[in-house]
Amino acid sequence: QQGADAAIALLKKPGTRVIQVAGNDKAPGGKLSVYWNAQSKEVAVEVGSLPPLPNDQQYQLWSLVDGKPIDAGVFEQAPATGQIQRLNRAIDAADTFAVTIERRGGSPTPTLSALIALGKV
Repeated sequence: QQGADAAIALLKKPGTRVIQVAGNDKAPGGKLSVYWNAQSKEVAVEVGSLPPLPNDQQYQLWSLVDGKPIDAGVFEQAPATGQIQRLNRAIDAADTFAVTIERRGGSPTPTLSALIALGKV
């Protein structure tokens, strides 16, 4: 419940923006919302629809700044508690948010062949 409360607090913060991220041809119909506050550097995701993954994989969010990817954290397709998942990375800049499929625990660099969604800020 604590994570859900933190996510709701983020949504209510002044300056929080909502970025709609849409799936590409690898995840047609994929959609999620990224909630991002540049002042507090907080980021959270709400999955609308993404394909289920095997247990050894996770979705990973990336902030792209001048084309360089910054790890924004990993998240689940269907979280156990609440729909909004607050990620534990500080993101102070983003031109675009991207989603890749990575091994569970995430990757230090995005697997571009597994890029499934993009959303311009």
